[in-house]
Amino acid sequence: MTSSKRLLLMDNDNAARSALIQVVEPLGHSILSTWGGTEALQYLTVERFDLLWMDHHVPDMYAGEFINRVLRIPDHPEIVVMQRPELPPIKYAKVLGSCHFVDKQDINGLLATLNYGTSYPIA
Repeated sequence: MTSSKRLLLMDNDNAARSALIQVVEPLGHSILSTWGGTEALQYLTVERFDLLWMDHHVPDMYAGEFINRVLRIPDHPEIVVMQRPELPPIKYAKVLGSCHFVDKQDINGLLATLNYGTSYPIA
């Protein structure tokens, strides 16, 4: 069984956030959600999370800059970028550090990230 994880979910799609919360919380994980990067960074600087599930589109800043800022936070969470497969990857994301890319519609792929923690392979 997977140990309980604390997640920060960043997605500006309210329906997508609600659906993910309804799947993740019954599995025993704690999830906090936000719509944009500025608010997510505020949470990340004062609270500890195991995973950050972020949408490919960050409405209030460039996604690569957001990732760069997250990686500068001590003890930052694993970053999982949720994106549609037809979109190009975030420029320089792999250079910036540990980013995992998962198809946004692949719920099993997202849930798999809960099982691996820091050993989850970079896609």
